[in-house]
Amino acid sequence: MKKRKMRVLLVSAKVRAGGEAAHVTALAKEFIKKGLDVSLLSTDPTGGVMAGIIPEENLFFTEFRDHNPLQTAMNTAEIRKVLSNHAFDIIHCHGRDNAFAVRMAGPKQPYIYTCHSMSVQTNLMHRMLNSTGDAAIAVSDDTKKFMVHELKIPEEKITVIENGVDPAQLRKLSEDEKRWSYTNFLIPDGKIVAAIHGRIDPRKNHVMIGKALANLPDDERSKFVILCSGMRNVPGYDPLVSQLRELGVLQQFRFTGWTDPRIILGCSDLLLGPSQTESFMMSALEGFFMDVPVIRSKTGGYSEMKDLCIGIDADDLNGWTEILHGVAVRGTDDMKPMVDRAHTEALRRFTSEVMAGKVYRVYLDVLRSRSRSGR
Repeated sequence: MKKRKMRVLLVSAKVRAGGEAAHVTALAKEFIKKGLDVSLLSTDPTGGVMAGIIPEENLFFTEFRDHNPLQTAMNTAEIRKVLSNHAFDIIHCHGRDNAFAVRMAGPKQPYIYTCHSMSVQTNLMHRMLNSTGDAAIAVSDDTKKFMVHELKIPEEKITVIENGVDPAQLRKLSEDEKRWSYTNFLIPDGKIVAAIHGRIDPRKNHVMIGKALANLPDDERSKFVILCSGMRNVPGYDPLVSQLRELGVLQQFRFTGWTDPRIILGCSDLLLGPSQTESFMMSALEGFFMDVPVIRSKTGGYSEMKDLCIGIDADDLNGWTEILHGVAVRGTDDMKPMVDRAHTEALRRFTSEVMAGKVYRVYLDVLRSRSRSGR
């Protein structure tokens, strides 16, 4: 008798771009490879970056915004309709608001919650929104500590599952692709190219790299081009440009808009991650697979990769200045042993296949627990 596919509903408000979207997309792809029946409930009726990955008939739409009773009631009604019309085995909520809305819908199916961000309010009122369901997943040990100490989630409910990416999507660029990238991003030959890959937001701390560049002598500063991905039609873009202009380093920066990680990292000599807050830093994994040195802040996820990258405190201007000075003088050849080690270790620990396998085991544990309890 043919075994029935496990039916999984992924719930996410962020499916257009960013780390959470990349995480959920990677899960969907790996689950489909495993033969699972995957659906998505999101804020984008097209499925966002998962359009063409998840079948159109498995895409469901609702709003996860505006924290007010009317919007919550509308969310709840829409979710309840989806759950009553479709038979899912398990619901996987990405983000606290989504998990709360699912809880309010009163699902009969088990549901779990993944915490992707430590930038959420943690006062008593907001903690009432916590809804871990049958189990909770943290994307790093730092995130787990945050969930336990700040969100007051019982430690025994939390499993740490590190993020993962698909190395097949991160092949080195051909010479023609690299030449196109240099032309498209206006990079003169002979420059040291550093990437800051992520959304434009004050917490991503792009300005720290501007300040570090401003500290360098002219002959060193002029060696750099800094590529910044992320959409420009966001509130943080214009203030950042003004700050860089005031520092006298705007000419070193190229704002590329949303850019495929393979493209931006494939034409870069190193990846800079000066973020003030992170739950993991997905872009670091992309850097490992693209064989570029990763220099990142000692924020969430750093402890999982501290032997594979260079860590600097987010607000350590001298530290960031020294790194850029060293690269300007010596290049990145002395970082090659670290880069090689990072690639090897990433293949063992940080692939989407490894990540999805661990999440799937959480699903099985939850379903077995429900079966034993007769729920």
